[in-house]
Amino acid sequence: MQVLESQWLGRQLARVPDAELFPLLDIGSSTLEYRTQQYQRLIKVAGQQVPRLDRRVAAGVNYDYTIGPRTFIRWTYAFERRRSNDPDKAFFAPIAAMTVHYQLR
Repeated sequence: MQVLESQWLGRQLARVPDAELFPLLDIGSSTLEYRTQQYQRLIKVAGQQVPRLDRRVAAGVNYDYTIGPRTFIRWTYAFERRRSNDPDKAFFAPIAAMTVHYQLR
């Protein structure tokens, strides 16, 4: 968005009363994280002793729906997956949730 467009949009939104504006500003968000972790512990892979190495991916999405000036509902889905050169150390952990939030000023 260009600077003049964003300034115009800000002026337009400032004219709208809060009670009418909140449903308009329902937003979502997302996260993504990748990291590796190498351990000092050695494991046996293909007949050789090598350091254990994990690769972790975590991702999530949120959607917020405003139901009042200080209250909103959030739907969340997230997961973490870990893969490793140690075959017994892999996992997948999904989560789905719906929460109600009240902001205390």
